[in-house]
Amino acid sequence: GAAATAGASASSSAACTDPEVVAKWKARRLALETLCYSNLSACCHQQRKWEQVVDFARKALERDPKLPKAHYRIAQAQVAERQYEQAAESYAKALALAPGDRSILEGMRELRALRKDQKEAEQKLWKGVLAKPDASSSTASATTSTTSSTSSSSADKPKPSSPTPPPPSTSSPAPPSAPTPTT
Repeated sequence: GAAATAGASASSSAACTDPEVVAKWKARRLALETLCYSNLSACCHQQRKWEQVVDFARKALERDPKLPKAHYRIAQAQVAERQYEQAAESYAKALALAPGDRSILEGMRELRALRKDQKEAEQKLWKGVLAKPDASSSTASATTSTTSSTSSSSADKPKPSSPTPPPPSTSSPAPPSAPTPTT
């Protein structure tokens, strides 16, 4: 009994120091970690936890830099966060690893459409902003000339000898503060 157990322990410990066996187990562990991080990234995507999507996808990429799904999920999170330039880079990395992947190509098409819409909205906004100063500058100059003519005419008038009392207050007095409850 004990001798058989000791013999089994000795042979299993010898197997654990075998470089081929160790390398094989390390490779399996690495593949499992990659899969777990990739799946965690997918779960966070379903929950719309974009920062965690990126974190887990990057951990998967640390273990397997040639994982197109990780780049794809990072790109999706970046699109959701409106980080369109970074998303384009992430989609390009994913596509380089998986040319012709329909999901990646569809994501890139959607990104192009979003970027186009964003650019049009920005142009429209700037067009409106740039048009406003022209109208307001003519109003501002008219206001300035009116103000200067008003100030020069008030300088010609004699000032009253007695001070003018302030206008009566129209605001009501502040209500008394409520006592703070004690605990």
